[in-house]
Amino acid sequence: MTTPEITNVRRRNNEELDIINQLPGAVLSQIISSLSIDEAVRSSVLSKQWKPLWKQTSCLDFDGRRMVNPLSQLNNSLPKSMSFDPIKVSQYAEAYDEIVNQVLHLHLGDLISCRFRHFRQHLCAGDVEKWVEFVIMKKGLSSLNLECDQLIQDVHHIYLDTSPDGEIEFKPRIFSNLYSLELTNYTLNIETPFAFESCEKLRILKLKKIVMEDATINGILDKCLCLEKFSLTKSSGFKKLNIMNSSLKYLKLKLLMLSELNTSQSHQLNQSVLKAQDIFENCSDLLGSRTMNIFQNLLLLSIDLDLNNIREALSLSFILKSCVHLKNLEITIPDDKSNDGSHDCSLPFPNSTFWERKGVYYNCINYKLEYATIKGFKGKEQEVKFVKHIITNANRVKKITIICDSVIVDEAKDLLSILRTSPYLSIILELKKELVDIAGVQDVVAAQE
Repeated sequence: MTTPEITNVRRRNNEELDIINQLPGAVLSQIISSLSIDEAVRSSVLSKQWKPLWKQTSCLDFDGRRMVNPLSQLNNSLPKSMSFDPIKVSQYAEAYDEIVNQVLHLHLGDLISCRFRHFRQHLCAGDVEKWVEFVIMKKGLSSLNLECDQLIQDVHHIYLDTSPDGEIEFKPRIFSNLYSLELTNYTLNIETPFAFESCEKLRILKLKKIVMEDATINGILDKCLCLEKFSLTKSSGFKKLNIMNSSLKYLKLKLLMLSELNTSQSHQLNQSVLKAQDIFENCSDLLGSRTMNIFQNLLLLSIDLDLNNIREALSLSFILKSCVHLKNLEITIPDDKSNDGSHDCSLPFPNSTFWERKGVYYNCINYKLEYATIKGFKGKEQEVKFVKHIITNANRVKKITIICDSVIVDEAKDLLSILRTSPYLSIILELKKELVDIAGVQDVVAAQE
């Protein structure tokens, strides 16, 4: 590149930076607030105007995998060599602790949200509890996200053949001023519910990979009377779950080993998203008459369900009758090659005609449904018939997305030629994103070789 060309590039870069610097301070602060803390601090070198901005950001994201410089190299090497140096990890944990303390000390003003993705060593030292108390009590925090780094835990216990406890203790009433709370990879003890005392402001609670007893999870839910959104996934240690929160609008339960699930009978889920196949049969006519329809106002239904399994399809058909306002339907077909499941239930008519019966869809499919997504489509008979009948019966459907596993099967392509009832309908055929990403990586590697 010649000298004049270099000069022009520099001039354009300076002009673009000048345009950004002309933005109001409030807008610049909002931009900084959307960055992780390492990116926010690095932005201070751009200009004098940007230098103090990160200290005034309303959102802090302490991600241990990004903040400590050598840590990314450690992460990249672990899956290949499985080498593990506890001394290095301890050093990274100390560096993380030092960075967090310095940033919190230098930060000015209040915080809206804060995320800590820390190491397990910080639980033993009580650092996490100290940070939580500071950002809530001193910074007026409303949204908190805590995650104990899973990668370091897994490697730490490969040779010890043990599982990390990740136990954390919170002070009573510590969450009383929060609007949103998310916890990932912890063990909660019997005292944890006291941290949720006076949590009238808490509206969103997400728990993932949490180990706790019945008394702990149910005690937490008893304290959170005003919850509107509750998510509980990949958690263990409890068998009974009582969800009696009258304000609840969004409920997600996934990968839980429950023997008893109780939901409130005094209210209906209003304008909500429900992800809980475990309660389908109990809330349908399959197990007897029900006193109320908790699916009446459901707008979006997302569920892992095998359309080729007649028992599961039968349960879904009853629920679809109850979802009289359903607009968005998402079904993920599990990848279980060991069991076809199409003959697991005896019916008074051929299984092949299951989705062809009149009245099976009731009102939501014919007159309400607008979007449908089928993930894990393999082109089996019941999958094809279900999609076909949405195409030929749904009057208002706008888009049907069919996501195949490895290749777009011919059965999916054949659906494109079916006469559509809705004049607005478009049918999209896709592959699983993970497979597309892997194929892209392989192409890049092949090109480099």
